[in-house]
Amino acid sequence: MIRYLAKTFSQVKSYVKPDWILFLGDIFDEGLSASDDEFQRYFQRFNSIFNYKNYQQRSLIIPGDNDVGGEYYGDKLPILRERFRNYFGRIIALYHQNDIQFLKVVFLFRN
Repeated sequence: MIRYLAKTFSQVKSYVKPDWILFLGDIFDEGLSASDDEFQRYFQRFNSIFNYKNYQQRSLIIPGDNDVGGEYYGDKLPILRERFRNYFGRIIALYHQNDIQFLKVVFLFRN
């Protein structure tokens, strides 16, 4: 199954030739409950399917509630955010003001 997903993603990327590849959250279904070893395996699986580290295209990966929590009050643990950041890099920051949540995106440009 992974092989077919990787092939399809590669073909679509080659055909469309996007300037940006955006992954909009919930990268892993099991991110919240995964042990560190499981998370590493999920990350390796993700990388084997989605060849997003192509220097001709830029990528942005935003964690979702299944990756770092946040669906319920109190489940967004700093250790989960840090683990995601260790694997994917620091790309976003959330700011709260008057019950409004702002997303600050830091673009990582690769040449």
